[in-house]
Amino acid sequence: MISGRLSKKLVPRIHDLRQLSSVCIYCWDTKACKRWAKEYSKIKRVHNQLDSLILQIKADQKDRGKVKEPMSINIYNAGSNADKSTTELNGNFIHSLLLIDVLIRLPSNKTDQQKLVEFCKDEYADNEPQLEIIRGFERSYQSRKALWWYTRNTFVYKMLNKALRIQNTELLLLFRFVIRDIRQLLEKNQCQEPIKVYRYQTISTQELVNLEKSIGQYISINSFFSTASNREVAMNSFFSTRPLSGIYMEYYFSLKQILGL
Repeated sequence: MISGRLSKKLVPRIHDLRQLSSVCIYCWDTKACKRWAKEYSKIKRVHNQLDSLILQIKADQKDRGKVKEPMSINIYNAGSNADKSTTELNGNFIHSLLLIDVLIRLPSNKTDQQKLVEFCKDEYADNEPQLEIIRGFERSYQSRKALWWYTRNTFVYKMLNKALRIQNTELLLLFRFVIRDIRQLLEKNQCQEPIKVYRYQTISTQELVNLEKSIGQYISINSFFSTASNREVAMNSFFSTRPLSGIYMEYYFSLKQILGL
């Protein structure tokens, strides 16, 4: 974030640096700033109200974290050799699906939440803001609020998604009651009518090549997959990052087709 007076001199010098993903300008004369800012794609915001700018930066950072989060997938190659070892690609695909199924079926007990809380307190021992959120989770978590906790930019989202991506079985066992609660809420609130949703995701060049080679195959995503119902919202998540490539995804879901009705 820089001032309007400084930005006109500084932005041309730093715009092409790889380390720079976006620029926010705080300027009283927003019209004048916006005129020349159009020349630089990394200038995302021009504000004359400091409070609204700070709120926007916080929201952008949350979205940026989600967009740049590694995309962990497994691919099932239906045409592969039947004698191929299950420890290879198809084995990883099946293992990830079975792991989630087992976690959901495992019964929970009264101590599960406390075990998770104690683990998280150790992980964030030097982070007082997150510790306060963990204490709030300890006091007030309820099954009906699982999605509310997950969609906040807190330890729940960060730790659960990372555990799902890297298949950390020990941590997933601690989170299994949260995973079960989220799944039940999603099932309870399924759209009855067909729906199209959107997502923008940054991925490495190699990941993009792997996806292109997997056209026509089954793909399993190893985490909860957030999407937007508005195309523009998904596209606003774009950030200029290299050497990462970006993919724009559209998904069409029909519950009747899934159920074979």
